[in-house]
Amino acid sequence: MKNNSKYWQNYKKTINNLPLKLFDIAIGCMLGDACMYKISKNSKIKFEQGYKHKEYLYHLFNLFKDYTFQDEPYIRYEIRKDLIKSFSFRTFTHPTFNSIWELYMKNGEKRIESNLIRNYLSPIGLAYWIMDDGSL
Repeated sequence: MKNNSKYWQNYKKTINNLPLKLFDIAIGCMLGDACMYKISKNSKIKFEQGYKHKEYLYHLFNLFKDYTFQDEPYIRYEIRKDLIKSFSFRTFTHPTFNSIWELYMKNGEKRIESNLIRNYLSPIGLAYWIMDDGSL
């Protein structure tokens, strides 16, 4: 089924906004390796981890599975080698991610303002920031 199919468009209209727990996790992950994209008026998050952190990435995938079109994370291989380099997935674009975009993104670049950590980082977000390996 194509991502822009009528089924998925209707699904995106009925999905709830991120629960607070997932919002907090996304805040922590954005302090680490996660990145964001904005397409038209809505945003999405990309999560990627090196092959050594496969279990962690699959854990994140299971948490955010209702917000992605993917059945499982993508595998990225090293060029000219048959070795796994990383695992990744992206959420679909949705208004629920726009508030996170506004916190992090300035002129299309990831920025961390001083009030972000003070006002938005929860204990669970801190835990996910720490679990992120910070290498991508």
